[in-house]
Amino acid sequence: MSEKVQTMKSEAQKVPTLKTYQYFWRLIKYSPKYFITDISTAAVFWLSFTVGGLILRAYFNYLTGESENTLSVAEAVAAQIGYAIIAGLALAAAILANTILRQRSMAVMIRNMFARILEMPGARPLPEDKDGKTMSSGVVISTLRDDTNEIVNGITTVQDSLGLGSKFH
Repeated sequence: MSEKVQTMKSEAQKVPTLKTYQYFWRLIKYSPKYFITDISTAAVFWLSFTVGGLILRAYFNYLTGESENTLSVAEAVAAQIGYAIIAGLALAAAILANTILRQRSMAVMIRNMFARILEMPGARPLPEDKDGKTMSSGVVISTLRDDTNEIVNGITTVQDSLGLGSKFH
């Protein structure tokens, strides 16, 4: 093996690797404002379904006269309209925050991967596939797009789990 190839392999071994949770944590720390906004607005949206049920229960209590917690027709309609406005605004804010978080996270990951590719020696600027062949530039670009999208999907799954988890407490 030539000295140049050995040098490239030793440089590749020096690149630190991260565990998945560490990678997610770094991406969350990159845009904490959007992450927190997305989780909190998603939690408000999911909790709003409970409020809708409570409004309907109070209205039906009014109809049957079984409880002190009642809402008349006008009160129930006003409460439903207010509930719908709050739920709609929370959903819109969650979608906006999630979209910004996704785009920022994907952009920083692609930038970092391109920077790593450009750090590699000029004779082998592109990574190798599983067969040891140099990837074409189109395959590299597709990989960058698809891999970053999957990582961001993982963060979105964590956010949705946290937002839905608030509904059950």
